[in-house]
Parts: sequence; C-alpha cells; structure tokens
Amino acid sequence: MGTRQLETPAPTSQGRSQPIGLQRAGSPLQRRVLASDRYGLAVFVAVVLAGLSLLPLTTDPTYLWLSVALVGAVCLIGVISRRLDLDPLIILLVQVLVSGLALFGLAGIAGNYDLGVFSRLPDLYSQGIAHMASQTIPMAPSPGVTFLFLTGVVVLAIMTDHLVQTVERPLWSLAPLLTPYLVTALMPTITAPWWTFATMALGFLVILGTEGVNRAGQWTRGVNADSIGKVSVAPLVWRTAALVGIPTIVLALVVAMVIPVRYSDGSWSLTPRTGSGGPLQLQNPAQDLKRNLSQPEDRLVITYQTNAEDPEYLRLATLPVFNAEGFSGAPISLQNGTDLPPPPGLTDAPEPSIETQLQITEFNSQYLPLPYPTDRFDAPGDWAYDPESLMVLGAGANYESATANLQYSVQSYPEEPDGAGLSQAEAGTPSDYQLTGEVPADLPPEIIDLTNEVTAGASTPALKAAAIQSYLRSDEFSYSLEPSDSSGYDALSEFLLEDKAGFCVQFAASMAVMARISGIPSRMAVGFLPGTQVGDNYEVTIRNMHAWPELYFEDYGWVRFEPTPSVASPPAWTVTSSEPSEESEESEPTAVPEPEESEPTASASPEPVPDTTDPSVQDDNDTWVILGRVALALGVVALIGLLGAIPYLIRNRRRRIRLSGTGSPRQQVENAWSEVRDLVVDHGYEWPTTSPRDTGNRVSARLDERSARSMQRLSVLVERSRFSREYLNTDDPVPLVKRIHAGLVAGETGRVSRWLTRVWPRSVWTGRFGKRGLR
Repeated sequence: MGTRQLETPAPTSQGRSQPIGLQRAGSPLQRRVLASDRYGLAVFVAVVLAGLSLLPLTTDPTYLWLSVALVGAVCLIGVISRRLDLDPLIILLVQVLVSGLALFGLAGIAGNYDLGVFSRLPDLYSQGIAHMASQTIPMAPSPGVTFLFLTGVVVLAIMTDHLVQTVERPLWSLAPLLTPYLVTALMPTITAPWWTFATMALGFLVILGTEGVNRAGQWTRGVNADSIGKVSVAPLVWRTAALVGIPTIVLALVVAMVIPVRYSDGSWSLTPRTGSGGPLQLQNPAQDLKRNLSQPEDRLVITYQTNAEDPEYLRLATLPVFNAEGFSGAPISLQNGTDLPPPPGLTDAPEPSIETQLQITEFNSQYLPLPYPTDRFDAPGDWAYDPESLMVLGAGANYESATANLQYSVQSYPEEPDGAGLSQAEAGTPSDYQLTGEVPADLPPEIIDLTNEVTAGASTPALKAAAIQSYLRSDEFSYSLEPSDSSGYDALSEFLLEDKAGFCVQFAASMAVMARISGIPSRMAVGFLPGTQVGDNYEVTIRNMHAWPELYFEDYGWVRFEPTPSVASPPAWTVTSSEPSEESEESEPTAVPEPEESEPTASASPEPVPDTTDPSVQDDNDTWVILGRVALALGVVALIGLLGAIPYLIRNRRRRIRLSGTGSPRQQVENAWSEVRDLVVDHGYEWPTTSPRDTGNRVSARLDERSARSMQRLSVLVERSRFSREYLNTDDPVPLVKRIHAGLVAGETGRVSRWLTRVWPRSVWTGRFGKRGLR
C-alpha cells in the first residue's frame, strides 16, 4: 500500500510557516557578518603586511600608504559585491577597473605634465624600471618606483582575494603573499631583514585563522542555534592555526638555511659565492680615476705586445646610467666564460685578427683591461662577462684584486669604422636603451640649448656627434686636474657654461650627455690610453687612466669618440674632412677615408635618393600588409572566442563524464545529483544545503509537474544510496536528470538568458552563485 507524503512547511525566522519553493532572498546588506566579510578583512591585513617586505628596497615609504588605501578599496569592493551575490567575474572586473582608474588618476597628478594624460602612467613605469636598474639598495625616492611597487601590491591583493574567496583555496594565498618577500630576499646587494618574513607569515596566519573560524561557524551538524551561540570557537581555531602554521614557517626557514646552492660549474655550497654570476652591483671606477691621475709619482701598471698598427684603448668598464649625480654603473647579469659574444649592434664584423699579450703589475681591480671589442681572452682564474657591454670581471674569491700580477692574452677585432658610412648612419637602439638613451627630465635647460646650438649645422647623428666633439676640443676648453667643489648637474653646468676647464671625466660626460640630447644613445667608458711604445712593447702607467664616451649607431654598434684635448687624438672616423686631426704632426687637416665620387663625404649633407621602387612591387607589399593585418585580426578574434568557449567546454565535459553510466550504482546516483546541482546553479539559483529529500522538494517547487516528479524521485535515490547498507539501483538516473534539465530550461524567460546559461555556465566558476534563492 502506497503512502502519501505531506508537504512540510519551511519555518521562517519569525516562527511562522510558509510553503516550500522559490522565494526571493532578503537584502544581502541586511544580513549579519558573513564569511566573505571576515575573509575580506583578513585579505586586507595579510596583503598590507606582505607589502611591508618591500620597505628595505627604498627610502621612500609612500607606496605603502597609497597601497593601504587601494588594497582597502579592493577588499571593500569584494565584500559589498559578495553580499549582493554578484558573479565572481563581475567582481574581478570591478576591482581591476577601480584599481586601474585610481592608478591612472594618481599618475595624472604625479606624472610628467609635459606628456599627455594617457602617457603619464606608462612613462612613470619606464622611469621606475630605469631607476631600479641604476640605483643601489636602498633606492633614492622615485615616483616611478612608487607606482611600480603600488601596482604590484594591488595586483597581489586582487589575486589573494580571489584565491581565498572565489577559488576557495586560502592555502594558495601563500604564493602572492610570498612574492614581495622573495623580491627583497633575492636582491644580491642586501640581506632581507627577519621581520620582512615575519610580517608576511603573520598575514598568512590571519587568513588561515579566518578560514578556521568560517568553517567552524558552518559546521553546525543540526545543533540548535541557541546552543551554538554559547560556544566560542575562535580560541580553538586560532590556537590550531598557531600550532600548525608557526612550526611550518619555522621549519621552512630552517630548511632554506641548510639547503645547499648548486652553481653553474656543478659545485654546491651552503653559502652564496661572491661573484659567481647573476645580478651584480658594480663599483664605479670613475671615482678612483681622478685620484690615480693625481698621483705624485707615475708608475707602470701594464706592459703589452700587439700586432695592431695603432693599439686600442684598454677598457675596464662602462657607465650607462646618467642622473643628477652623474654617470654610474647599472646592475648586470654576468655569464661565466672566456669566449665573448659578437659586439652588440655591429654588422659585418671583421675577423678578430688582433693578438695582444698583456702583463699587469701592481694594478688591483675586479675589471679586466681589454681592447674593445674583444672576441676571446685566455687568463688564469675565474672570469665572467656582461653580454651587453662586454665587460669582463673576476668571479673568484679574491675578485677585487683579480688583475694583480696577471698575465693573459687577448684576441680582438680591429676597430676601424668607415667614416663615410658612419656619417650617414642613423642612431641605433641598443637593448639597454632605457638607460643609455634617457635624458633626465630635470636636466638644466641651458645645457639643452647649448647642444642644439652646437649641432645646428649637422644633418645626421654622426655629424652631430662630430660637431660636439669638435666643440669640446676647441680652444674654448682646457684640460685641468684642479678639483671642483660641485657635482652632478652643477658640475656639468659649471664645466660647459662657465669655467670650461676640467679633466677627462668632464669632457667624456659632457659629450655623452649632449649626444643623448641629440638623440644618440651613449655611455661613458673608463680604462687606459694605449700607452707609450718602448721597443717592441707598450707601457701603460697609472696616469694613462682615462675616460671617454661611446655612442651607438645603427650597423656600427658602440663607437668610441675622444673629446678630451691635449691628452689623446680623436679617432679618424670621428673627424670631418675640414677638421684638423692631432694624429698628424703636420698642420694639414686629416680627412676621413674618401668615398667614391658618387657618395657624399663625411662633411657633406646627404643627397636625396630617387625612389626606384617598382610600383607593382609596392602594391604587392601593401596587399601582403593588408592580408597580414586581417589575419592578425582574425587570429585575435579566434583566440578571444576560444578563451570564451572554455567554460562551455569544461561544463560539457563534466556532463558527459557524470552521465556516462560508468561506476558503481551509488556513484552513478551521486554523479547525477552533482549534475542536477550544477544545472540549478547554471540557471541562477542557490543550491540548498539541506537533506536530499528537502532539497528535492525545494527544487521541485520551481519545476513543472513531470520534472518535479523526476526531481523528487532522484532525491529518494540519493537518500537510499547514502544510507542503505545494500543499495541496488533499479532506476536509471540519466533520464531523470534530462527531465529536470528540461524543466529548468522551460522556466527560463528570454532567448538571451537561455543562451548565457549555456555558453557561460555559472557552476564552472563557483557552486555558491545565485541571484535568486531556493528557500
């Protein structure tokens, strides 16, 4: 005899009864403290504490106060949006949009007012990157670095918020929270203070503790709410988080200290090896140059033999960074080895035919003196090189005195740029253009005006460089080792605009700066002059130490110039045909190598070249360009479509697996139940977290009669499969799921709603989403 089930009314908070079925949820903003509220506060605290790890890198804490405001805004948006039950994707978009607008607005205030509004934020980022590459730790204040740090912290806040709440994996939040500490800890020039790790770890423990509180609050197991309210779970949760989290963090620190490091040569060590490679902040060799030039007694430092007719300068280091403090080096990444890569930017390089044997006496340096450009060298000891500048440095234990009493051989390229070709070359773009091409915004305008005046008659970059060199070598300037009380911009202005007297550093720095103003990338090099020939040998003394500029041209790479008068002669390729050269003892002017009659000389302006391009070829090129752009656009559209289809594909695969009919009878029923749960969520409803029978009644109230019977039947199958000792499934759950799905689809109004439910299934993102409630 069959039994008839009674519809049990669902109690309300006021004690009255109302029918089971679909009801509108009360306003989320009227609810008490939710789990998402606690998570939002925990994420805010954790990210701000993690942001403290960047403080040792800079002397300006402005980024921290700004990040407190922006991280607070990100977390507040998350809290309010989740109270309104918004889609996680919408929450993410709102957080990104608000953060971007805030950064854009702040950049409009702090950025360069000479630039357009939309260019100020990218310009600040570029300034920050260049400042970080040129400064020692801790860095001087820079708006660019502030914006880089601020942006990084805000991005980490958004990531942490969604890992904790959307993905529901609070443990995964360790990855973004650990990032600022790793940035500081991996800096080679400082040791991260202990408190940077401690603050990060404390923030992570806050998230873990909050997770415990939320889980404990949800695990009621049907106990009366009044009795639950009398029991405080917070102390137990925080005690558990401390007992688990603190030992884990301490163990991680201990393991990190005892794990050995493996180097590229295959060796292992428990301590970092000095000069073994990687980022390295170099000393500035220009600081000792003037002291060496002022030695009361000259002394021999290098003796060498070479097969070159005109020996080259022996370069130690290059200084690519220019700011208010003058020229300085930048952190570089060294590679071990004695075979150097081809010279950057130099096409059609000649054969490395110059052989040089060198013997260093009492000169102690971490830099190896080499002619530029060098192909390879053979020297005892450990050495590493910078691929961009081709500087070579000692990489052994005593790297600061790596050159003492060193005997080595060098194979180098002959430096003989073609003067006529160079005069027509364009200024190139080296890989470190952010450093070597930067003209500081606060450079005195008088220096810019002087440069424009000096180069007014030059038509190409090389001719502008030759004009600058000729100006600095003119009678207006004189060589002097008298000390100057000024430094930085003041010293540069004093040298160029007032007393016009100085030594090689002033001349080299002035030409390098004026070249940058003219659009030519430049850097200052420090090393030795070729020295004096004595028999078959050349002898270099400490007073031969010198500084000169190197300028970058397309197809020629880095080219040496010589603006210092009375000390060295300018290279032939830097002198125009009407300009006298000091290399000749006669008074007749020295010319660059004369080109053929059809080519312009170095001092001549370039002639316009007639366009001999075949119009049909040009049309074909235009067609290919158009086709290429169309293909690129189609590719972008296809990529966007593929990314947009990922949720649809994931959802379909889940459905096929669940309804495949594989597994035990119990598993088939559970799979069907999971599929119905996702279908309910996909159609915008909350999945009731009650018993299977009650859930079936609530969902059935939303369905038509046939679909409702299928839902109730499936809920009975779930109950039996979970609680029956010997369960034999006599019903196929797949047809039940299909009828339930049809009922949910029939309840949708509008084609757009049905289409979105199919192509953008909400259950892929979260199982808790729902604008409407099944109460």
